[in-house]
Amino acid sequence: FVPLFSLTVRDVMFRWQPSSAGPALLQRQVGGGVFSPVLQQVRHKTVSRLGRRQHWRFGVLAHKGRWYYRFHKMIGKANWQRYVERFQPPRKLEAVQRITFTTKPTPTTHKRATEWVVALPKGIASATNADQVLNCWVRHRHKKYKSPFYFLMALKRLTEVGGCDPSDWRFRLIVTRLRPAMRRVLNKPRMVLYLAQLRAYSDLQRSTRFMYKMLPKYSDKQVVMIARAWGMASCWDPHLFFAISQRLLPCVERLTLSQLVVLVESFAGCQISHYELFAAVSAEVQRRMNKASRVESDVGVVRSQLLANLSEAFASVKCVDFAFLEMVSKHVRHSLATGGDVAPPAIAGHCQAFAKLRVHDVELFEAVWQHMLTHQYDYRPRDIAQILGASSVCMPAALWPEGSDVGQLLAPLLLHFDLLRVPDVAEVLKFCHTHAEDSSAAVDFVKQVAKRWPEKPLCRRHSFDIAGTLDIFSQHCPQEEKLFSMLCRNVHRLLRHYEPQDFVQTVSALARIDYRDGRVVHAMAKWISKRSDELSEQQQQYLVANLKQLGADERFLLA
Repeated sequence: FVPLFSLTVRDVMFRWQPSSAGPALLQRQVGGGVFSPVLQQVRHKTVSRLGRRQHWRFGVLAHKGRWYYRFHKMIGKANWQRYVERFQPPRKLEAVQRITFTTKPTPTTHKRATEWVVALPKGIASATNADQVLNCWVRHRHKKYKSPFYFLMALKRLTEVGGCDPSDWRFRLIVTRLRPAMRRVLNKPRMVLYLAQLRAYSDLQRSTRFMYKMLPKYSDKQVVMIARAWGMASCWDPHLFFAISQRLLPCVERLTLSQLVVLVESFAGCQISHYELFAAVSAEVQRRMNKASRVESDVGVVRSQLLANLSEAFASVKCVDFAFLEMVSKHVRHSLATGGDVAPPAIAGHCQAFAKLRVHDVELFEAVWQHMLTHQYDYRPRDIAQILGASSVCMPAALWPEGSDVGQLLAPLLLHFDLLRVPDVAEVLKFCHTHAEDSSAAVDFVKQVAKRWPEKPLCRRHSFDIAGTLDIFSQHCPQEEKLFSMLCRNVHRLLRHYEPQDFVQTVSALARIDYRDGRVVHAMAKWISKRSDELSEQQQQYLVANLKQLGADERFLLA
């Protein structure tokens, strides 16, 4: 007896065969061979699906190996009596052959696939606001490959229609798709200028790495455009600005006056000082002015507003060039005397530049005052306010005009008070405070402003001398509680810009009035303790004594 599980298929087929034919049911003739009943018990696993049977409502078909629609199985309990089979099996040729797409589309398909090439620029050009530009781009966003031309077109149109919110997801969609294509943009200076105008500062800084190698290959206009973009965004990048200065120093004489002004303004906007470049720009402007005066041509060849912008830019970076300032003074006085090409905004800009640099040019301010009194209606209220504020710094009190003339200039400021910005009002208040002893009109102006200022909306953008303004109002009108409530809200916003003297002025002003704001007092105590190293010993003693009287928390006072 041989165990069945110890036999292999080969043993069953060839070694263990019966001696006689045996019953017909136990033998099967296949190609002349004989298979025993033991072999029929060995199961052979099939790989194909030919052995499966089709499912129907009444059960499973007995036939095997037929191709069928395999989703006719009974799934759950359902009533299939009214079921109608709608599946039509395809022909064998269509079911077996591979799906191959043709390389040549039909005319209609080709037209629909390529119509975005014209529809996208047309939609961007016809847009009149930022939403239309962004929606047009989103409509065609599925077109994956777009040349850099389309990106620059969209950015340019956004700047033309007034810009958009830099955090808008539609704008971010444009900028993020532009990042991989930045390397392929040929006019990168124009691209970074658009990004700066649209306040996409993170993407602007991301494009810095493409600029260093290309600076020697760019034209002078493109290099100035790069500096303008970074200055407009106030992105402090000294390494890039040093490379720009080294690129432009040998070719300052080739730049136009507007390009020189933009270059200096860009350095001033980023608070980067490069006095070698500033000296070269100043010498070049003086050379052009001297050449214009020698040929007896109009001094207005150099546009007055550009010259004023250059003066203000030099004042912002504290670049004191007395030769340039003397040339500016002569130019302004000559223009006022001969009726040359000089506008009141340019005159106000020059006066503010002299005031920032603390340059006392009495002849200039006397000529400006005389011209302003005789041509008062040519000056905007803002220009008058800026000139008065600069005069309080640079012009001695003995040389000021009479009180009637001061009242003549202050009257239009009260008439058009709504047109004045908060920094301009603060400048006029300084002038009126210093001139209060000689003119009653100045004192009346301060009191009128104290009543009308709370009507103006709260200033959230401009920074102004809030400490000096509080000090002036506390001396002339300490009973205006609405005014001091509004000014205390500005103190919270501007505390981080305070100088040591500003803390002293603010505390003394708060101690002089009856209005109390505990939040301002506690905030002042915290900031003073934080910046105690910048205060002198006398200032610390004065501040601690006054803050205790105002009710500050002793935990935050200086030890």
